[in-house]
Amino acid sequence: MRFTGSSFHLEFLGFCCKPGGGSKGKLPTMAEKLQFVLYYYKTYPPFDGLAMQFGMARSKANENLHKLSPILYDTLVHLELMP
Repeated sequence: MRFTGSSFHLEFLGFCCKPGGGSKGKLPTMAEKLQFVLYYYKTYPPFDGLAMQFGMARSKANENLHKLSPILYDTLVHLELMP
C-alpha cells in the first residue's frame, strides 16, 4: 500500500496518535512550572545549567522559560504585585 501527501499524514495520525498520548514533560504540575521560572529569575543560570537542574534538554529549558515568563508576568500584574 502506498500513501502520498496528506493521505499518508492522515493515515499516520489515525494509526498511532491518540488523545492524551505522548510524554507528560518534565514540569507536569503548576508548582513545578512556577519553581522553574522563579529559580531562573533568582539565579540566572546558563540554559545548560538550568536544563541539568530540571532534567531536560537545553532547548526545552529555553522553550519552557519563554512560554512561562509571560504567564508569570501577567499574573503578577493582575495581582498588582509588580513594582
